[in-house]
Amino acid sequence: MKKTITQFIQQNWELWISLLCFAGILFLFLIQSLQQNQGHLVYALDDAYIHMAIAKNLAQHSLWGVTPFEFSAASSSILWTLLLAFAYKIFGISEPLPLILNIIFAIGIITVFYFYLKQYNQNSLFLISSTLLLIIITPLPTLVFTGMEHTLQVLLVFLFVYILQKVLKTPQTNTPFKLLLFLTLLLALTRYEHLLLITTTTAVFAFFHQLKRGLSLLVILLTAWSIFGVYFWLNGSYFLPNSVLVKNPTLDFDFWTKVKSLLGGQLIFTLSNYPAIWLLIVIGLTLLILNYPKSHLKDSKQIILLIALITTILHIQWARIGWLFRYEAYFIALNWLAISTSLSNYIPRKINRIFNLSLTQIIATLSVILLIVTSPLMSRGRNAFTQSLQATTNIYEQQYQMGQFVQKYYQGEAIVAHDIGAISYLGNPQLLDVAGLGTNEITGLIINQKMTDKILQQLAQKHNSKIAVIYESNIIPSQWEKVGEWQITNNVIALRDTVIFYAVDPQETQKLITNLQDYSQHLPDTVQEKGEYTQE
Repeated sequence: MKKTITQFIQQNWELWISLLCFAGILFLFLIQSLQQNQGHLVYALDDAYIHMAIAKNLAQHSLWGVTPFEFSAASSSILWTLLLAFAYKIFGISEPLPLILNIIFAIGIITVFYFYLKQYNQNSLFLISSTLLLIIITPLPTLVFTGMEHTLQVLLVFLFVYILQKVLKTPQTNTPFKLLLFLTLLLALTRYEHLLLITTTTAVFAFFHQLKRGLSLLVILLTAWSIFGVYFWLNGSYFLPNSVLVKNPTLDFDFWTKVKSLLGGQLIFTLSNYPAIWLLIVIGLTLLILNYPKSHLKDSKQIILLIALITTILHIQWARIGWLFRYEAYFIALNWLAISTSLSNYIPRKINRIFNLSLTQIIATLSVILLIVTSPLMSRGRNAFTQSLQATTNIYEQQYQMGQFVQKYYQGEAIVAHDIGAISYLGNPQLLDVAGLGTNEITGLIINQKMTDKILQQLAQKHNSKIAVIYESNIIPSQWEKVGEWQITNNVIALRDTVIFYAVDPQETQKLITNLQDYSQHLPDTVQEKGEYTQE
């Protein structure tokens, strides 16, 4: 047994080097984040705490909601929420659990990528450099510290294409295809944009005269969505999660802007503003064209590259990108997997053969390396590290403090809030969410663009809300009394620099002032305090 393990390590030493580098980056990130956030482990997005809140309520109260008081389909990643709830049930409620799960899935991503690539090329330098680039450009450290589902998403996408290539190579066998169906189910429950990947794969099956197989993938996906859609609907929510509905990128657009977007405006805008994405598309298309005379799209490497490119274009046109590099992470990783396997055709299969290259080949190889190192892909990795590190501080200074404030003074009481993740996870309030994620009544108003200050005042009175912890907005009722503000600096992730505290119930004004004054001693020094409570 020991001999087998030793042989495995020796034969795959490139993998261990890559994992060691990844561990080093995570360690540096964690240490720096803890130092910046007074020793607290804080995730780079408030959305992570939304999943954690729902999972906590599932584990403790068997209720799908951000609070124990109301059902709300606030999470668009069903599988991630269920995994968290299961982990909480087994190990107890713990803030580090999402980080641990993300590290496990990230290790899985690196391992699958390595072995997928190694089946085409065993050049050690090629394996290490390609794997390290995957870590940087995806970017895996950032995904880990978002505390969300995106490492799981990338891992499932990698497993999906790994099994898909086996299905395409041996279409007569059923076992790989059954695994593909199961992975389709998991993908469906992880992110809703996987409709684009599955639709593209269905088209590929149709191209190879296997339409029935392709359609079965779509049936699995739509059935999974339908089951949970009915579950949400029966519990007073909508068929789709609130987060999918209210985060529609065209929701606030006028008619003509929507038309231009549908005609490709969104694609053009994204490619012009995200050079790392168009660079990957250009590299992918170039390799597709160069390899076409040899394979005529019958090679599984060509097919996976084509799927990656089409999925990317569809996602750019129809879905979101950005928000701390996470929405596009899965197709960035998928494209790099496909590009790396296609590049393997031009890389010597053994490291010792590199020294036998001609001068022209050496110059060409060095030019490609220089291009990648100085390209927007590397800039993406550098920016992701610095921004996500600062994002953890932004969340700690704003949302995490809001959550601790509510936990200390308003736990279980009715409040109005905007960013609801840390507030819900830490504070367990009776929540009126003005963003519509955690309150179904407001979800419908936002979708129909009928949210006004008068309606918000009526809802606040109906819910007996005492205070509001929200951003500046044109729907804030004039009856609410502004008591104080917290302002953060160097903001890269919070919706606004400043969060405002209002007394919704006039009788709560003095109590809110007293509570803010008492909590002031717990605020980080970098948070600027303003308002009535600071003047008494």
